[in-house]
Amino acid sequence: MSRLHALDLLRFIAAISVVFYHFINRPEATAFKWLAPVTQYGYLGVPIFFIISGYVIAVSATNRSAIGFVKARMIRLYPTYWIGLIFTLIFLISFGGHIVIEGSIFFVFLANLTMFNDLFGVSNLDGVYWTLHAELRFYGCVFLLMLLKVFDRFYIWLNIWLVMSIMHFFIDQPFFMGWFISPVYSPFFIAGVIFYLFQRDGMSLATLLMLLVTCLLSLVRAYEITPSFIVAASHYQGVMSAFIIFISFLFFLILTCRWVTIKKYPCITMLGTITYPLYLIHNVAGRIMIDQGKRFVSEELAVTVTVAIMIVLSFYIAQYIEPRATKIFKSSLILFERILNNFLSLQIFNK
Repeated sequence: MSRLHALDLLRFIAAISVVFYHFINRPEATAFKWLAPVTQYGYLGVPIFFIISGYVIAVSATNRSAIGFVKARMIRLYPTYWIGLIFTLIFLISFGGHIVIEGSIFFVFLANLTMFNDLFGVSNLDGVYWTLHAELRFYGCVFLLMLLKVFDRFYIWLNIWLVMSIMHFFIDQPFFMGWFISPVYSPFFIAGVIFYLFQRDGMSLATLLMLLVTCLLSLVRAYEITPSFIVAASHYQGVMSAFIIFISFLFFLILTCRWVTIKKYPCITMLGTITYPLYLIHNVAGRIMIDQGKRFVSEELAVTVTVAIMIVLSFYIAQYIEPRATKIFKSSLILFERILNNFLSLQIFNK
């Protein structure tokens, strides 16, 4: 199945929306206030990321072993994540004395290296990393489905997941759902998988009904989470949030049904490659840059220069640092596999 290159563009739009949200709509911000009514919805880039993730993971996991899937996800996530984590740590140590970190900063850093720090009750070095925990839970569920050889039975487990998500919205049951997947953001992941089915099998009555229900639940959830991201959110702002998600669903539908196709352009592919590092490094380091910069220049200029620096740094990471780090990580995984296999073989031989 051919890759949707338009997703690279959508990925970048989602990422830059989050960047503008964090830079322009931070509580102490005074710059670009005329843009704030628009950028206040930038946090919606996160649920859009989750839709993309649902689609991409469905594509990635198809015709792949469970172990192969885990390895591919680790290679995709960890090297760049560690780069972003080290980058953030350097800025916190150098300039972030005013930023409060719960616990020893080095202990928090070491726990964050695992990406499972939330399971141990350790805070994130950067607040935006919470989305990675939601992603990991989704990957874990996909891994279990693959391990049980039922991943390809999409219509069974998607409907079960959707029913559980609806039940959790109305009666907070099953109460344990949050232990392994986010009840609030589940409809966005589900939608991504459904869009994959649209592209693979075409539109059918079953997938269309699933999408309609998922879309409705996603709109309600988008309305519901608005006060968590917009201070003293009004009914209008909640409706606007839901409307933006609705437009995103329409965009995905148009792409996956091939009603409109976007050709592959190197610039669009490049925007897709810088999205992950941009998301990882922009928040804490970017805010520190703005705070330091506005001591010497206007806040508008500090924000503008910081955005430009973040994009350039993300390009540099994606083009030069990430490939080398990924190569080293792959080699380490292969070496670890060999050592583990030799150890297991030795244990079996000794028995």
